[in-house]
Amino acid sequence: MNKYEGHTPGPWRVGDAGATVFGPPNGKPSPTIIASVSRSMATKRKHADARLIADAPMLLAQRDALAAALDECLPIVETEAETRDDWGRKHEDREAIEEAGNLDYLVSRIRAALAALTEVKAS
Repeated sequence: MNKYEGHTPGPWRVGDAGATVFGPPNGKPSPTIIASVSRSMATKRKHADARLIADAPMLLAQRDALAAALDECLPIVETEAETRDDWGRKHEDREAIEEAGNLDYLVSRIRAALAALTEVKAS
């Protein structure tokens, strides 16, 4: 279970006054209030914070899609790095070995991104 499981499903929207975030229509006269941003904040900051909160379900879905795409790409990039490294060493091709090193770097970046996305999901 991740820390976001069970949240109010989106889409969320910012109310007309710009300080309240509402959940999706629920068939009742008043939709569910997700959050109210402090009225004492500067208007520009208050509206920006409300928009960020309202975008949370979309950002969560994008984060999950990114994690899935990275998870799918990782074995492909790992295999390609190994193949180029093996071929380069066998044929003494420095360019292939360098490309393999670049792919190894890419593998490390993908792993770090996946770890960060997983950490956010779990903490």
